Amino acid sequence: AGDTLVGYEGGRRVFIWDNTPRAVIEGLEGNFSTPLGEKFALNANATYMITSEDRSPGANYGQPLSLVPKYTVNVALDWYVRDNLTVTASATAYGKIEPRTISANTGDAATTTDARPSYTIANLGVKWDVTETARVSAGISNIFDRQLYRTGNGAETYNEPGRAFYMTLSKTF
Repeated sequence: AGDTLVGYEGGRRVFIWDNTPRAVIEGLEGNFSTPLGEKFALNANATYMITSEDRSPGANYGQPLSLVPKYTVNVALDWYVRDNLTVTASATAYGKIEPRTISANTGDAATTTDARPSYTIANLGVKWDVTETARVSAGISNIFDRQLYRTGNGAETYNEPGRAFYMTLSKTF
């Protein structure tokens, strides 16, 4: 996918998003889940990207379609504290991300050509079923506050903004 510059408005460039006419996406995915006794369960999934590139004629030929990691591995351990209370510890490992060498926006040489090294994020969450129709969930994403920001051309992509806290309340009826 890419952007096409269609003009300027208020001193800013205006783009239209369009699909890549020719592309190759190849990879492997797998999932695994198993109980570990009566109080625990292990869930894991992995994706390995073999190819994800633009095959359209021109300057973008061979460029990454999107800035995706070479691999992603998710692992979660659920602890069933009580019938209505679950604590989940999880982690996601991201592989190396190769950058574009040509800007998708301008077609010029990309200003950021450094690869993003592999990294891992850890999370902790809790889910409490208060009643059969009410649930409270809370947790911490990115516990160790790993912050990664891409600078230069394409700075809006694949940022890791750091630790976040969340809480949800839901009611069904």
